[in-house]
Amino acid sequence: MAHPESDLAVARASVAEGIPLINSSKAMGDSYSGDIFQVLALDADAVLLGRPYLYALAVAGEQGVRELIHNYRAYVELTMGLSGCRSATEMKHNRIISR
Repeated sequence: MAHPESDLAVARASVAEGIPLINSSKAMGDSYSGDIFQVLALDADAVLLGRPYLYALAVAGEQGVRELIHNYRAYVELTMGLSGCRSATEMKHNRIISR
């Protein structure tokens, strides 16, 4: 898999201003809160949760989807807190440590 930072930088530079940049969870592999945080911090406007959303729907219907969204939100908020971000506007690429 290519490095998400370089892919998002190319994508952001390629789209006109005002057009939302949306990342697919498939492009990230599995959607974990750290991955979602990373993609948003790298200037994506949104992250799609296709497969996890469908799995939750298949297993538990509408309530499963509600729980999935609730859990992802909680995990992203936890990741934000651990990285020192109090709001989504503070999620910037300098909060990410590359290895």
